[in-house]
Amino acid sequence: MQGRGGEMGEVKHILLAKFKDGISQQQIDDLIKGYANLVNHIESMKSFRW
Repeated sequence: MQGRGGEMGEVKHILLAKFKDGISQQQIDDLIKGYANLVNHIESMKSFRW
């Protein structure tokens, strides 16, 4: 995505998650850690915030 001056812009994505009743906090934490780890596998992904 290019800005007006031709420079590359930033794209932000939002992930909305709803967890089923009965899922443990540990399972939720593990899933979030997995999402956060995507920055180590997707070169163009610069950060993850929860």
